[in-house]
Amino acid sequence: MVVTEDDPSGAGAADPAPGWRAWRRGPNTTGRRPEAMEIGAISDRVAEALEREGYEDPPAHGITITRERLYHMASAHPAPGRGRRRPKPRLTPADLDRLPQGLARPRAVLYDTDRRELVYAYDATAPEREVIKVVVRPNMSQSLKLGEQPRETVTSHSVRTAGYVRRHNLAEPRYHLLDGSLEQPAADDEPVVVGRLRPGRWEGGER
Repeated sequence: MVVTEDDPSGAGAADPAPGWRAWRRGPNTTGRRPEAMEIGAISDRVAEALEREGYEDPPAHGITITRERLYHMASAHPAPGRGRRRPKPRLTPADLDRLPQGLARPRAVLYDTDRRELVYAYDATAPEREVIKVVVRPNMSQSLKLGEQPRETVTSHSVRTAGYVRRHNLAEPRYHLLDGSLEQPAADDEPVVVGRLRPGRWEGGER
């Protein structure tokens, strides 16, 4: 996804989740059964990749998020490590506003083979933050209330967390590239290949 002066949100012509900004600013319901919103959908290519990974008949392409997870993403929380830990920066309001657009037009979609989760990567608003990583758990069943619909058990692709990462962090062997690219222009305008997919395995490139 490209952020430009003419389109600072990166939204493009179509809004993939109308009402998202108003919904995310609504009251937090942490501690209750989650209120949720459908904010996107996986592509056919990603759905086919999930089937190859052993997921049988993905029930739908919909990506959902609960208010509880949204609250977690918007709050600073300790970074992993020993001793005194510096809080990891929360997503800025501008980057939270762009979440549906980031899922609809990501820089890349990867599969975390250790955690069996999808990872969507798209550019942060501030260049120094580099990339936003959104973790999506495929085919997760939850009791959800989507909009005005009655509460029911819904199986969807559920956003679990999001945060800022460096591009090279997504070149670890556990990540398989499903769609898009993590290439970054170098100082001499030559592309730097962070990694590439080969049949059955991931090969890290130059960084």
